[in-house]
Amino acid sequence: MMKNKLFLLAIVAAAAASSVTSFGFVTLGDYRKSMDMYTDKNGNLVVVMRIPGIIRDKIKISIEQTEKGEKLRVSGENKKEQMVSKKDYYRQELKYGHFERVITLPYDVDAEKTTARLHDGILTITMPPAEGMGKKVKKVTVVRI
Repeated sequence: MMKNKLFLLAIVAAAAASSVTSFGFVTLGDYRKSMDMYTDKNGNLVVVMRIPGIIRDKIKISIEQTEKGEKLRVSGENKKEQMVSKKDYYRQELKYGHFERVITLPYDVDAEKTTARLHDGILTITMPPAEGMGKKVKKVTVVRI
């Protein structure tokens, strides 16, 4: 009996953190984009995210000072352009909608000198280390190459 309750709790928890496709299948997790974060040869903190299909104007980037350090917030939206009736699908795996990643940075960065560029669906955010920066939130503009 205990195994059945644990299994049921696991299913309920998975459903709470998931979405249901048009065919009723549960997809675990959120619409979260993968990323890499590293320090380049110039000492800049670099974040690289794959965000194919999302146009530059739909991407929002900010650097926020919190009690636990600085956080990088990247959000955007991928809208479905072509409307197809659910009954006409054989398979539907592409994800659409809003995404957001909030990442605690390993050290403070200079938000004023931070740059972001989008090329072939790859978003690269380059953040120089801070030199005595105060608390602030700075929005970063994404440029198209």
